[in-house]
Amino acid sequence: MDTETKNIYEKYKKLFLKADKLKMSINDDLLRNIAFMVSTLNKLQNEINEKGVIEKFEQGKQKFLRESPALKSYNATIKNFNSSMKVLNDALPADEKKVPEGEDILKFIASDKKWTISRNI
Repeated sequence: MDTETKNIYEKYKKLFLKADKLKMSINDDLLRNIAFMVSTLNKLQNEINEKGVIEKFEQGKQKFLRESPALKSYNATIKNFNSSMKVLNDALPADEKKVPEGEDILKFIASDKKWTISRNI
């Protein structure tokens, strides 16, 4: 496990400090996979930001633009990450507060000064 992945793993592992040992042992592999996915997503984001989402593809006489393989990998990984995070979130101890759906989006919108909310709809 590389340093970035290990740091991410330790961060998520702290969520389970109050969990019973059985849940912790069952979810340890899931935590390791989530940490790996986060690390991978970070690397893919960097590549996409550097090279863009479209690339020139040449094979023999064929030349065309196509979706970046990094973007395809990112999209597949983010779907798996979201599924894994749901499983992890459902496994959290009951006394841990979970963010209600949509609340994080509302916080983002409220914090961004570029966004304005019109009451004259």
